[in-house]
Amino acid sequence: MGKGLFPDCYFHSIYDITPEFLKGKGIRGVILDIDNTLVFYGVYRPTARNTAWLNGLTQAGLAVAFVSNGRQQRVEEYNRDFGFYFSFRSGKPKKAGFLKAAQAMNLAPRQIAVVGDQIYTDILGGNRVGMFTCLVQPIKPEPWLRFRLKRALAPRCQKTEAHEGGGDAMTAKFGPAGNSDAFYEAGNKATLQIPGYLESLGLTAYEYQCGRGVTVGEETARKLGAKAAEHGITLSLHAPYYISLSSVEPEKREASIGYLLASARALDWMGGSRVILHSGSCGKRSREQALSLACETLARARAALDEAGYAHIVLCPETMGKINQLGTLEEVLTLCELDERMLPCIDFGHLNARTLGAVRTQEDYAAILDAVEQRLGKERARSFHSHFSKIEYTAGGEKRHLTFATDTGFGPDFEPLARLVVQRGLSPTIICESAGTQDLDALAMQQTLKQIEEEMAS
Repeated sequence: MGKGLFPDCYFHSIYDITPEFLKGKGIRGVILDIDNTLVFYGVYRPTARNTAWLNGLTQAGLAVAFVSNGRQQRVEEYNRDFGFYFSFRSGKPKKAGFLKAAQAMNLAPRQIAVVGDQIYTDILGGNRVGMFTCLVQPIKPEPWLRFRLKRALAPRCQKTEAHEGGGDAMTAKFGPAGNSDAFYEAGNKATLQIPGYLESLGLTAYEYQCGRGVTVGEETARKLGAKAAEHGITLSLHAPYYISLSSVEPEKREASIGYLLASARALDWMGGSRVILHSGSCGKRSREQALSLACETLARARAALDEAGYAHIVLCPETMGKINQLGTLEEVLTLCELDERMLPCIDFGHLNARTLGAVRTQEDYAAILDAVEQRLGKERARSFHSHFSKIEYTAGGEKRHLTFATDTGFGPDFEPLARLVVQRGLSPTIICESAGTQDLDALAMQQTLKQIEEEMAS
């Protein structure tokens, strides 16, 4: 457990804290601060993304409580639609507010995580009663002098703790798309074995493949989710390839919504949160017409997921590799602007292929990341989903996926992106789609990132 002013874990935001992570730490309940942790001061109602994240906690069986130093009206208004236990004017870092919340949740302090942006209230208070403490970055800098003075001291505490290794620093996650050749060559036969296999390699993510249809049953999906939580693996799911949000045929667009619902249901059973999807092709229409249809269909799909109880599932439109496909970076960002819960799946290999090799330098990668931040904001730019592999291309764009070992110069190179991830403090999930060596190439990327972190820290 964290001691004094030192948290157990650091996160850039609440959205990096997953039910899988908490359950893996033996956590059964979460005490949350509100101001500058969930929403900024003066924002009385939860955002849609707040609601989806909180619903994800409760749907995973975690108890939730708000312990705030704010006024009664402020806390009651935020909690109105949730009905969680709450306390106001709690006097943090005094013990009483935390212990009363633990009693209300019928949990021991060691089973509870405290999440907040203030070292001197949330972290100190949670540590005093023996709870697991998670520090998040504030949403915005506070305008008041007393907070600025506290923040000025806080980074020294954070730097010391991170350097001494007292917690789990949040960084990029790496893993494969589907099962590699090496997985089977090691004697494994079933996907239920993949979480343990990936943990043995030191990888932390896995993308379940439903490209040819969502056929996984509930029992298997729940078992996979339990194994992933046990081994610290974050799960995402690739929806069927034949989804066509931009089809001119209404029946195909309607069917695509059904495929996304099936994907969300399967991923929910697994305890994951990100569904990756292809948006379709342009056909004989203009790109603008195709994108308009895709936007309309995706908005209806998002509403259908919400109505079905999958508001916590994040839809991730993917950049595509063939020039006639809908899926330029700008088109994907337009789709993501439909709802703040959507994240772009930036496939750098696809972008390189559709631009015939234009993603090469650190400046090229920076332009991509800058565009995401300008359109979607810092939070989504920081936690984007990504596919990365070397891809052979022709005049029409993507031809086939290669491996890091068999690439003959098509690229792209991961090292310039890795430098930006470290420099900017980003924490994307990076899924490798190499042809058969996706786990080993994911590990190579992870090692490259760690080397750059060590180089920049020295």
